[in-house]
Amino acid sequence: MDPPWYMYPFTVHFGPEGGSDAGYRGAHDIDIGAPPNHPVTALLPGQIVSITDGWDDARTVTWGRQVGVLLDQAYNGNKYLAYLHLSGVEPTLKEGQHVSKGDLIGWVGGGNNEADYLHTTNPTGINFTNPTSRSSQIQVGVALMRGKEYGHEGWTEYPDPASNPTQIILDAQNDFLKGEGDMLHITDPFAKAYFTQVAEDRWHCVKTNIDVAKDILSFYRRIGGAPRLPLTVEKSDIPGVVYQVFESAVIVYDKDHMYDRPAGFDPWYLLKLNSELAKKILH
Repeated sequence: MDPPWYMYPFTVHFGPEGGSDAGYRGAHDIDIGAPPNHPVTALLPGQIVSITDGWDDARTVTWGRQVGVLLDQAYNGNKYLAYLHLSGVEPTLKEGQHVSKGDLIGWVGGGNNEADYLHTTNPTGINFTNPTSRSSQIQVGVALMRGKEYGHEGWTEYPDPASNPTQIILDAQNDFLKGEGDMLHITDPFAKAYFTQVAEDRWHCVKTNIDVAKDILSFYRRIGGAPRLPLTVEKSDIPGVVYQVFESAVIVYDKDHMYDRPAGFDPWYLLKLNSELAKKILH
């Protein structure tokens, strides 16, 4: 499986020190050199506030197709985060929609002509092409902003150090290397087919009409949804444990290890189906 887009090398660093965007007194964003039409997913949760087609009112290209997000929590005083140089935007995205970390935003763009995309495409069927004044290579941009659209409201003449998004990328890379990047996301095919996200920490299974939530959801995502679909709600009718039954397994919270102590899963684990506790739950 290919690594997520933010694990690829930087192509443009923030500020005048990066040596890019001299005409704008230095780069106001950072760019990542992921492959053409590689999926671009949300780094932080927030609400979609702008989806632009890469042109302003004067029909001037403005850093390719871009998406602006009002962050749930401001970052260094910046309320907004933008994804720039997209070849296309996920068609189901709408202004006012909430996105969670890992949700699909669009696909890597930045190319100046069709050949730059190396015969790849995205589900929109169109690869956005940019003039070299806005992007000179395949890449995806990230910018912290004071306004809802990059290059417009809240734009500063010089790059503001408080708007440097580099640490956001570094945090995402660290999470991925620690294993969090391998978690099941609502945009993954299996999850998308059977679940809808009704809150930041709650998924609803549309087939069984049962929710998976909070710590059980976190563990379920960590193990890639291996237990399949939920068959019961979360239960606590057995002293000392909380559990939920799924098609292929039972997820158990057993803080005091009253029933098992599997390595690497403290205090959550998958219950052994031949155990006495499993027999009691599944009788």
